[in-house]
Amino acid sequence: MTTTQIQYFLEVAKYESFSKAAENLYVSHQVLSNQLKALEKELGLTLIDRSNKRNICLTDAGKVMFEAWTQIREIYSKAFHQAVRLQDSAGKSLVIGIQDMRFVRSYVVPIIRNLQNSPENFSLEYRLGSPTEMFEMLDIGQVDMLIMISSDVSRMTKYHSAVLCEDALHLVAAMSKKHPLAKRKNLSFEDLTNETILMIGESYSGEAAKRFQQDLETFNAKPKKIISFNGPRAINLAVETNSGVALLFDELLEEAREEIKTFPMNLPNAMGTDMLLVWKDPRFEKMAERIIRVHKEDVEQ
Repeated sequence: MTTTQIQYFLEVAKYESFSKAAENLYVSHQVLSNQLKALEKELGLTLIDRSNKRNICLTDAGKVMFEAWTQIREIYSKAFHQAVRLQDSAGKSLVIGIQDMRFVRSYVVPIIRNLQNSPENFSLEYRLGSPTEMFEMLDIGQVDMLIMISSDVSRMTKYHSAVLCEDALHLVAAMSKKHPLAKRKNLSFEDLTNETILMIGESYSGEAAKRFQQDLETFNAKPKKIISFNGPRAINLAVETNSGVALLFDELLEEAREEIKTFPMNLPNAMGTDMLLVWKDPRFEKMAERIIRVHKEDVEQ
């Protein structure tokens, strides 16, 4: 039994087709079929039901092995990424995960440029994604550190963190200028009763979603309904089309500012929202200190 045979089996199971799997693997149909027959013979198990030529399916034994080998492959992938990062850390390399918000991206550009232009031949890469994706990448070793806002980081986090910038973002209620509430001079949480509230959903950042909903309950605001979105861009579109009142950070609002009215809001869980550096491996504490120093020097210039 070889890793190649297992890979062939997983591809066939994924596509439920020998032809599609062979095409994806860049091997002939015959080579693929022969390898899987050899695998089944060695195991003494029939993994694939070939009775239907058009739509193959796994046998019960095949389903058990598919689940087991899928888990093994995931474990291997995680271990491999961690091993690569450990080996590379002997040199001067870093992979940063950056929360995919326009404000955050623009905020870290000077930091990235400074590290890239360092005279010590520093190797720097970065990845973009949602908070959920960022933590998944940190856990499996695809990134070394994260730059993200504190409202998206659990208070009970198992990671190390340091403040890169205090009070980086400011919460607002945002709405189309065509919305009736846009005519007011100021806005309170009581005014949001019976309104449709737009906010980040748990699929994007479960931590931020939970905190904001807890705050609405604290202020006894009783919206007509809450609509969750999988990212800031979707909320921006909903605001522009007058779909409700958005509770989000002012810095997340995009191009159509002239079409939107905003009111500053104070939620306990959103006040003092900082920009954080987050890392898992204690070895990156020195790097965190360096990045904070780089940012401070840039601000002072």
